[in-house]
Amino acid sequence: MWSGAFGVPEPVSDTGPVLHLREIGKLPLLAAFSPLSVPDLVLSELRFYGIQPAELLTAGLELSVIPVAEPVWRDILRAPGFAQIQPADA
Repeated sequence: MWSGAFGVPEPVSDTGPVLHLREIGKLPLLAAFSPLSVPDLVLSELRFYGIQPAELLTAGLELSVIPVAEPVWRDILRAPGFAQIQPADA
């Protein structure tokens, strides 16, 4: 069912949009994309920055967490040229 999220049926986000919209006090803007899917590594990274799922719910944003198997992202991080990426970005 379309939720009004600009026609995107299942939006997925990395850490950046959530983190930076929170920094400028505009986290509720992401509610237009609710429910928002994030990989479990992104959720861990958000928690590292002090952003808890309850805060996102308060802002009107429901999260759907996608588990990502460690071998998948571990192989990406070991690939040549990817030494500078965080696991959540893999």
